[in-house]
Amino acid sequence: MSPGAPDGRRPEKTDAVARRMIAGALGVKAPKQTEEQKAYDRAIKEQARKKKEEEREISDIAQYKRGVPKLIGA
Repeated sequence: MSPGAPDGRRPEKTDAVARRMIAGALGVKAPKQTEEQKAYDRAIKEQARKKKEEEREISDIAQYKRGVPKLIGA
């Protein structure tokens, strides 16, 4: 189970790093991503960012209700 995922599922990831590693190991130039692939990757990253922000807000609200002071810059 991933520590960052409360429901036990891993977050969505892309295969960009694996593709670069495989291409490098084979000694070939990594293929360029299509615009469709780039758009999909951007959408996945945006969803993950929004979800993380929402979880952070919920956590902040819960801490506020419990009376736990929030550290500046944390």
